[in-house]
Amino acid sequence: MKKLLTLTVLCALVFFDVQAQVGINILIPDSSAVLQLESTKKGLGLPRLTTPQRDSIYNPLKGLTIFNTQDSLIEYWNGECWLKTYEKHCYECDFTMTIDHQSDTLDRVVADSVFATITANHTNGNQPISLIYLSSVPQGINVYFSGNATIDSSGSVQIIVKADKCAAVGGNFPIIIEAFCGDQIHFVSYNVYVRPPIQITLPTDQTNYDLQSVNALPSSPPQFVLLTINNSVELHSTNHNTPAYTSGNIDASSLVCIVNNGAVLGRGGDGAGFSFNGNFYVAGGSPGDAGGNAMNLTSRTVLSNYGAIYGGGSGGSSVGF
Repeated sequence: MKKLLTLTVLCALVFFDVQAQVGINILIPDSSAVLQLESTKKGLGLPRLTTPQRDSIYNPLKGLTIFNTQDSLIEYWNGECWLKTYEKHCYECDFTMTIDHQSDTLDRVVADSVFATITANHTNGNQPISLIYLSSVPQGINVYFSGNATIDSSGSVQIIVKADKCAAVGGNFPIIIEAFCGDQIHFVSYNVYVRPPIQITLPTDQTNYDLQSVNALPSSPPQFVLLTINNSVELHSTNHNTPAYTSGNIDASSLVCIVNNGAVLGRGGDGAGFSFNGNFYVAGGSPGDAGGNAMNLTSRTVLSNYGAIYGGGSGGSSVGF
């Protein structure tokens, strides 16, 4: 009798016209729902599959839904391909974007430019990926892509930040790189610190000017100096053995940019002497001293000359009568 009752129940379950609704934690599920779940502490756990496990499903049901553990996304089969919930069709562009490093220091003593490499890879679709950058940099700094800023499917492009060698600029400059393909947009950031020069201006005449000594610049590490000689200012020397200007005991790898709007004048050499024989002054027969140098550059120097630079003339030979 017990076996007959069990068989009857099973048959009823098999042949029952499944119009019933199922509610979990709810007595009366909504009339539009076949299954309604209610909880204030728990959620619905979809099957968790990796991409290879998902792709191994044979003849998946249209609308079959899983949670992809590799992408951390809910995906469903639309009858042609597995779609992420935000995608509209199988050919919608989807890609990843990375940058190899997010910050740099542009030290013009070392080099006048830095760069970072941006890589984009299609994970779906085959439309071109276009890149642009957003930045606000002052005059003297240039930002640009190396080559074509469009990636066909997968590839890399460099973004370059270059500073004019002697521009009086410095500070932090953030750059946003934007890549877009179809409806999808990705952003990465690149921050460049541009080392500013030590700015020195000469408003008055100078004698035996030693850049390193006068300004107490350290002899190491290498320095980056922008020296401006104002209009009508003259640099002189007290003797022909001393230049009117010298970089001094500064590291030879330093970068010194000189903007000369005035004059740098080497000392002239002294003339030769002569002797007196009791009746006449007689020429000594020797030449005068050589003229002094206007400039002695002991480090790398970029010179923008809008004024005058003259070495000293040599002294004349002695004469007699």
